[in-house]
Amino acid sequence: MVKRAHDELVQLDIPDPQTGEVVDSDLVSRVAFAEKLIEQEFSLLHGQTILAMWGQLEACIDDICVARLASHDLDKQAEALASLKVPLGEFLVLSEESKWPWVLGKLKSLTNSSLRAGIGQFDSILKSVGIDVPIDPDIRTLIYLVKSVRNALAHRGGRADAQFCADVPGWGIEVGSPIRLTQAHTISAVVGMAMYVSAVMREALGQTAPSSMDKEYVPAAVLANFQMAAGGADQ
Repeated sequence: MVKRAHDELVQLDIPDPQTGEVVDSDLVSRVAFAEKLIEQEFSLLHGQTILAMWGQLEACIDDICVARLASHDLDKQAEALASLKVPLGEFLVLSEESKWPWVLGKLKSLTNSSLRAGIGQFDSILKSVGIDVPIDPDIRTLIYLVKSVRNALAHRGGRADAQFCADVPGWGIEVGSPIRLTQAHTISAVVGMAMYVSAVMREALGQTAPSSMDKEYVPAAVLANFQMAAGGADQ
């Protein structure tokens, strides 16, 4: 009865009989939303972060590939470009700035890169421009899982399917359940993606010395942190 009376006060914006203050219905709804976010450990925020970071990863790899294409290092690109059939007239009328992003788009279509799992999405494109990157197996697995999370958030309303549940058994999540993300997931995902980009950049620049990230983080530990974090959420 008390809750019902309070709810009615909220809806009508009339003074609370105990305090004499008008209950702001908008404020109450915002407080309730904030309490839910705290209860779920800001899962929504972490999900949005992972979505954004995956987009940044895609853009970063694109930039590296465009830079390699624009460098005209054709001896490393001859095989890929030889198999690429494009309308020459369209290419020639493009500005110098637009040509190579256009070529990259054609290469992506040729290799169906966006349909590949995990790092496979980037491997085919990078190899097309002469960048063949040896990646630690644990980082490769981590990127695969991060993309699985990204796809669930972007295409399945943030709910797990059977493959997702099999990929992360440590989360204890069931098919159809919402995916709850925590700070541990976000940190592991960001560190893993940064380590991957670092490896790609070193390969592109011909550098062999390990990066500062390689010295600071152990790939197996980063992956384990992501796999074992509690990812299941209640309805």
